[in-house]
Amino acid sequence: MIDEFDYNGCGGTHPSATGEVGAIKVLNWERQRKKIRLYFVCGNRVITQFDQKQKVIVELTGLLNRPEGELSEAVKRLLENVKKLDKALLESNEKNLQYEANELLAKSAIQNDTVMMMETFSDRSIQELQKLAKMIADREKRALIFFLSENDHRFQLVCGRGEANKMNMRDLMQESLSLIDGKGGGNKMFAQGGGTALLTKEEFMKNVMNIIATQINSEEN
Repeated sequence: MIDEFDYNGCGGTHPSATGEVGAIKVLNWERQRKKIRLYFVCGNRVITQFDQKQKVIVELTGLLNRPEGELSEAVKRLLENVKKLDKALLESNEKNLQYEANELLAKSAIQNDTVMMMETFSDRSIQELQKLAKMIADREKRALIFFLSENDHRFQLVCGRGEANKMNMRDLMQESLSLIDGKGGGNKMFAQGGGTALLTKEEFMKNVMNIIATQINSEEN
């Protein structure tokens, strides 16, 4: 019992005097509603805790090549550099996607006033394919885009269109996903999904082309 501060029920250990507890080290604290929770160690556990932390500090001084007193500033500088590198990498990836969008537009085929872009990839994230499809759709209003990436025996699909193209991407995605027992969603402009690679990429894309042709014929009639 600590008068006007804390009362703790029986914890199972009963020293005869406070001195038997030995050293007490408060490790941390946090607010919980209107109270404060303390984390601490005592007795021989203080030495164990100190030993563990010292090993970490020694390892960090070697990795960062800085004395113990400068570790905090060294880590701050390191994190700042990581943020700058992440930003530079993001900008570089954006530029690469823009170049790729230009290349895909340059080799695209025009069918019935529709600029078709049907491409397959390997190990591309669905987020990256979405960005690429959006870039193309913004530049070419007649675009009809269908991307497939095979990742670990699974298909990731992205489809989209420009404003002038009236095909429903949600319907196209749902029919395409039915070929691979997949799941996905989206809207009339853009859709995405994924499923098991039950077909080869070539077989799957051939089926998708048939679905597109059927939808185009249906709209014309």
